[in-house]
Amino acid sequence: MLALTLRRIALSAAAMFVAIVMPHGAMAQDGEVSDIPDAAQIAAWEKGCDAGDGDACGRLGYSYDFGEGVAKDQAKAFNLFMRSCELGDSYGCHQGGIAYRKGIGVQQDNAKAAELYTKACNDDFVEACNNLGVLFEDGEGVTQDYAKAFALYKKACDGNDGLGCANLGELYLIGNGVAKDAEKSLYYMKSGCNKENAYACFVLGVTYDFGDGVPMDDTKAVAAYERACMFGYEQGCVYTGLMYGNGEGVAEDASKALTFFERVCNEKTAEGCYDAGVYYDFGHGTEKDQVKAATLYQRSCDAGRGQACFNLGLSYFNGEGVEANEEKGLSYIELGCERGDGKACFVMGGFFGNPLAREFDVAKTAALYDKACVLEHADGCFSLAQLYLIGDGVERDLNRAKSLLQKAVEIDPEHAKAKAALARLEDSQPTTP
Repeated sequence: MLALTLRRIALSAAAMFVAIVMPHGAMAQDGEVSDIPDAAQIAAWEKGCDAGDGDACGRLGYSYDFGEGVAKDQAKAFNLFMRSCELGDSYGCHQGGIAYRKGIGVQQDNAKAAELYTKACNDDFVEACNNLGVLFEDGEGVTQDYAKAFALYKKACDGNDGLGCANLGELYLIGNGVAKDAEKSLYYMKSGCNKENAYACFVLGVTYDFGDGVPMDDTKAVAAYERACMFGYEQGCVYTGLMYGNGEGVAEDASKALTFFERVCNEKTAEGCYDAGVYYDFGHGTEKDQVKAATLYQRSCDAGRGQACFNLGLSYFNGEGVEANEEKGLSYIELGCERGDGKACFVMGGFFGNPLAREFDVAKTAALYDKACVLEHADGCFSLAQLYLIGDGVERDLNRAKSLLQKAVEIDPEHAKAKAALARLEDSQPTTP
């Protein structure tokens, strides 16, 4: 089974936006307007909407959008939001814009989303100003204009919208339309987090975690991640768990780490289920329970996490927590490779490269090692280099072998076999005068 190594991805804060958060600006989502209404409340809103009350139409639209108190009907919700907007309710305009932006209950149309966001923003509905800023930053439905995006984010932030502050901070972090300014970026991220915006708190944590423009500070990072988690940003819970698990910025506490992972183990956060599975698999912070580990790996795999599929495959292969089943094991390892886990690709490559295997196929082995190498798995690069050195399953190519060995060492500077093989190859090749 995999060694217990839960290491956060070493990305800069700027890269984190693209890799695990959202592209460029973050969008405000549908806003909650009430508790689940009863039949009498629904009837009252229907009557009010029919009488020309825009607020009642908007609240009724929300109920149909989420199926609260009525059967879910997003096409009907959209029509109610549009009616609300026509009656002068900025919330309805904003929700209509979200519907057009996402294509929910209506054909997706960014230009129409921009029109509705503009109408709501002009009425000082600041969440719409933020969302309109995202469209201008990305050039979707409107001509790309960083200056307008900046002004819109600023209006949202000044109107106490934490997400607008976060997106303003991102502009300063990346340098879109403004000069890069780490100090201003940090100021607006802090402002967004202080306004209890979970996204802003998470990115603030990333900024401190990786020292992007500020000194690295694990203590401040974990505090920001924990606030992001508290405000509902699931990735913040995962990162808080990793910090507690590794003792970074806080005293190491495996039990507390597990609590954070399990808190967000659902279909949206495959990482939480995977990390919790590893802890149960190895008895880290809890009693060892490989049955529970396998269940958690299954949930994470079903949610798309390649590493979880690989670990589940090993569970089946070794009969750990589940009944041993080699066929199932191989199928899950293969699925792990398909979902981007380099180690899974490497293991599958070794399976096809075994002369005793039912499906011995060195060409397939080479292809899988190549995929593993592309996925930054050093052993995949090293093993593929060996095939090129001897021309097994591929045409012999010493230059290709050399570049693969160099990549293996670049990925893992402590890879002794790759370093030794590279030294032998370089010694054997004549130097060019």
